[in-house]
Amino acid sequence: MSLTTSSFSVHDYLQQRLQDNNYNQAQLQQALTLRVVEAQRIAITRVAEYSSHWLTLARNLARSDGHYALQLSRYYQSIGQTREQDYYFDLALKQGSKQAIIVQAEQLAGRGQYQKALAKLRLVAFVDKTASPEGHKQAQQISVLMLEWAVAAGDFSTIASLLEKRHAIIPASLIAELIRFKVIGADHAVLLKPDAGQQYTHLAQSTQTIDTLTDAITATQQCRYPIQFFADSLTKLRTLKQMMAQLEPFYQQQFCLLEPQYTAPQWLNCTNNATLRIQCQFDEALLQALPQAIRYIGVMTDKGIANVNHGMVFVDAGDSSQVLAHELNHFLGFIDEYPLPINHAACDEKGAIAHNVVNITPRVFASDQDARAFLTDQLPWYSLIQASTPVTHLVNGQHHLGTPAKFNNQIGLFPSRTCQYHSASSFKPIYGLSSLEYFEKPLPESYMQVFEQASDKKLMPSFHVNMGRYLMSQGQSSKAKTWFDAAHD
Repeated sequence: MSLTTSSFSVHDYLQQRLQDNNYNQAQLQQALTLRVVEAQRIAITRVAEYSSHWLTLARNLARSDGHYALQLSRYYQSIGQTREQDYYFDLALKQGSKQAIIVQAEQLAGRGQYQKALAKLRLVAFVDKTASPEGHKQAQQISVLMLEWAVAAGDFSTIASLLEKRHAIIPASLIAELIRFKVIGADHAVLLKPDAGQQYTHLAQSTQTIDTLTDAITATQQCRYPIQFFADSLTKLRTLKQMMAQLEPFYQQQFCLLEPQYTAPQWLNCTNNATLRIQCQFDEALLQALPQAIRYIGVMTDKGIANVNHGMVFVDAGDSSQVLAHELNHFLGFIDEYPLPINHAACDEKGAIAHNVVNITPRVFASDQDARAFLTDQLPWYSLIQASTPVTHLVNGQHHLGTPAKFNNQIGLFPSRTCQYHSASSFKPIYGLSSLEYFEKPLPESYMQVFEQASDKKLMPSFHVNMGRYLMSQGQSSKAKTWFDAAHD
């Protein structure tokens, strides 16, 4: 049925009364009957969110209001109705909903497509000085997201532009982070320059500070080995800080955990595969600019299997501080107690291959005392074994290496799975599991004692060796020698 001209007049009249907030309940009800949009806006605020009445009103409003289209999309997402979720999300985008565009940009950034995400936000990034408090809040949200993604993309021109044009609405706490992580200087100028040879001058400038810190820490014996972590986004840098803060005191004492520093993804070329060990191809200039006092370096990536490689440690953003602790153990000279690959070089060695594992060719002894005499110079933990704890067990009247099960709660000589795929027999100090086998477990007190007795004997060489080995593999022997010469023993 078609409406008369008078009906249109009533519609317009009621719309105006409602907009002027000059109406009574009867007029509101009449306006709802005529589906006056302003009446529906008023009514939806008076009913329970996501109730059947709310949904009816929201569907009507969504035809012209991106805000309600996005709310409906989120509602259908929450109940698993993907088709309706996508329909209303697309409707919100078509209507130019800023918040929907922000959500779409966040989805792109979540997939690592930072430049595409930035392009989306540039569509809604204009700042309206006459905007409401809510509008200013949204403008700040957009600016923060753009700055975070520009950092993650290594987009220095966008970083500089945002700091210049939007400094007033960027939170001071974010500016402080950018300075702390060495993205910008105290003068808010971008530190990492894309010009060749100028990328890392800020690291060289901080040499005196780090050297002084290292000297002070060494003098007080609070920690021993400086380690510098890098990441290519603010999110990962924050995660690194939290991860380092959660490390047990033992690791805090051994390592000088310096402030994580930013480096652009194009200068930190890393694998990004959850099923593979993390590997990174460093820009040599980055490592050359580091203070000589730094012994180890670390990197956090998005995805990958944590590992250490000749003075470098790699973790991903989903790892815990326990995973990091497990990897740091290798720097200190501990080896894994789960089975190593069949071609692992450590299992071809005899004697103490780490603080916590010895490889011994199977043999028998006339007595436990003879076995002890044989082990005196082979076991890093020999001094921790009580005189009453045997290091052998009887098999057909012969003494075979291995502490009997009744002494499982003592420090002794217990089988390790480290080299179970090799001919040598591996032994460790304790019967139970440690963080070298399951990272959720703590590092035993006895392992810390063994380390303190001979901390430098099994220490992993510094990262300089890694660079030297890489350059040798590339046929650059002269450059490699420079790195080998700079290595810490």
